Amino acid sequence: MRVLEASEIICGELINTPAIGSFEGFATKVEDVKRGVLFFALDSDDIDAALEKGAFGVVFDSSTQMRNVEIAWIKVDNIQSCISRLVRYLLISKKIEIILLDEIQYAIAKQIIRAKEVLFFDEYKGGFISANNSINNSMRFSVCELLDEIVQQNPTKIITSLEGIADLSIEEYTTCVNPQHLPFDIITPHQIFESKFYHKISAYQIPLPAVFLPELAAVVEQLCLREGEEIAFDMSDFAPIEKLLPIALSPEARILPLGKSNKVVISTNSVDIFLRYVRYLKENARYGELAFFVPRILDDKSKEVFTPIPCEGDSSEYGGESSALQSYCKVGFCVEYDRGGAQSEVASENPQGKESGENKQNNASDKLEAICYDSSNELPKLLKLSRFNFALVLGISTEGLIFVLNEASKDTSPVLF
Repeated sequence: MRVLEASEIICGELINTPAIGSFEGFATKVEDVKRGVLFFALDSDDIDAALEKGAFGVVFDSSTQMRNVEIAWIKVDNIQSCISRLVRYLLISKKIEIILLDEIQYAIAKQIIRAKEVLFFDEYKGGFISANNSINNSMRFSVCELLDEIVQQNPTKIITSLEGIADLSIEEYTTCVNPQHLPFDIITPHQIFESKFYHKISAYQIPLPAVFLPELAAVVEQLCLREGEEIAFDMSDFAPIEKLLPIALSPEARILPLGKSNKVVISTNSVDIFLRYVRYLKENARYGELAFFVPRILDDKSKEVFTPIPCEGDSSEYGGESSALQSYCKVGFCVEYDRGGAQSEVASENPQGKESGENKQNNASDKLEAICYDSSNELPKLLKLSRFNFALVLGISTEGLIFVLNEASKDTSPVLF
C-alpha cells in the first residue's frame, strides 16, 4: 500500500517526506513486525524495537520524537480509531464476508468448520475497544487483534459472535436463524446429553445436548451448505463444548466429572434455552427429579415468563431441610407446548394460581415451581440442600456457575494446622 494512500485511509497526517514509497503490511505488535510494515505504536516504548526490525512507517497519537526521517511518520488523533478505519477498508477491498452468529451457533461452527479461508474471531486480548470507541459490552472487541488476524490469515470470511465486528462492515453481514424443523433424522435411544442422528447419508453421534440441535442445523444448512457458497465442514470429530454441557455435582455441591454423579445442573442466561431444557427434560427425563432456580430480580423478558407465587412456608419438598430453604420464595410458571413440540411458551395468566377446572386439568402436568435466589453466591448452598437429579438455573452462565461452585468449595475445605 502506498504511503499517501495509507495516510488517507486512517485519516492521518504525514509529518515528513519519507524516502520509502509503500508498505508491505501492517503490525500492532513488535513481535509481528517484519521489514517493510507500517507499525501502529500502541505503546511509544515499542517504536525503537519496531524500527530495529525494519518497520517502514510508524503511526502514533502522542508526542513522539522522529528517530529516522527516511521512514514514514504518521500522526493521528486516536490510534484505535485509525485501526478501525483500516480494518473497514480491508474488509471492503478484500471483499471479506462477515458472518455474525449467536454464542451457541459460534461455538458449534468452530467445532465443525475446518476451511482455511475462514477466520474465527472472538478475541478479547489486550485493551477492550470498539469501532466508535464507546464502552458498550455488546460491541467490545480488540480491533488490533482483528487487524493482526486479517493480515496473517488473509481470510475470505470472518465468523464472529461479536456485534461490533459486523458494525465495522459496510456491506450487509450474514446471520443464521434457527430452523423450525430439523434437517436431521433423530436416532433413538441416545444419552440425554448427546445427539444421534442421520444427516444426508451419514450417521453421527456427538456430545451435544439435543436442545442445541437447532443451532447445529442453522450452521450446517444456512451457512455450510449455502448454494454456491459452501464451506467445508465435518461433524465426525465433534468435541465436547464445556459451556454447553451440564455440571455434575456431588451431594456437597462439588464439581465432578460428567457421568460420575446422578445430580447434574444446567445453567444459562437465556430464557429461551432455559425453556427448551424444561420441555426437553420433562419429555426425556421423567425418571428423574427436577429442580428450578431463577433470580429474584428479573429482566423484562423474564418477567413475561415467570409469575411470582407467595411462599407457602413449607420447603421440605426441596430437600427435607425446610428451615434452611423456607426463606427462599417460590416462583410458579407453566409451560405450554405446541402440537409439534417444536416451541415452548410460558403463560402468565392467573398469577394467584386460580384456574377454571378445565384449564387446571389441562395444564396441571405442566405446572412447575422454582426457587428464587438473590445472589449467585447462594447457589452452592441451594444446590446442596435441594433434592434433584436435574437442576436448571437461570441467570448465570456455565462458566460463572463453575467459578461460584469452585469458590464455595475453597471456603468449605478443611484447614490443616
